[in-house]
Amino acid sequence: MTRLLVLRLSALGDVIHTLPAVAALRGVAEVSWVVEAPYRELVEIVAGVHAIPVRIKQWPSGMRDALRSIRAVRADTSVDFQGLIKSSALGFASGANQRYGFAANAIREKAALLFTNHHVSVDTTKHVIEQNLELARAVVGAAGASPA
Repeated sequence: MTRLLVLRLSALGDVIHTLPAVAALRGVAEVSWVVEAPYRELVEIVAGVHAIPVRIKQWPSGMRDALRSIRAVRADTSVDFQGLIKSSALGFASGANQRYGFAANAIREKAALLFTNHHVSVDTTKHVIEQNLELARAVVGAAGASPA
């Protein structure tokens, strides 16, 4: 089974908006989710996936432990639902060969594109939950699987 690393660090509403997409991915892969520490239990209980808590503001000590945990997953694929430099850089640092993220029209920090190698175009007129599901479908389609 594919090991997948989800990146959506914060905020609470954004984490909640990512839950349906992660549920779709959970059906086709072993999922670990990198998330800010206060949301760890939410991700584990509601999404039913392994959470890797990070504390971005506690650099460098907090990030060293997080990077160790992220690399230990040995993810084949990372999926950046945040589209920021910090989230996409963590996907790159994970060692995942396939790194998915939104295309330039759907992210604020264009430099994040440097850390992903699959840029998925989504309809930005749709609700963010639908955009996240489009990204998840691209990952599932590339894997040649169908969500459970």
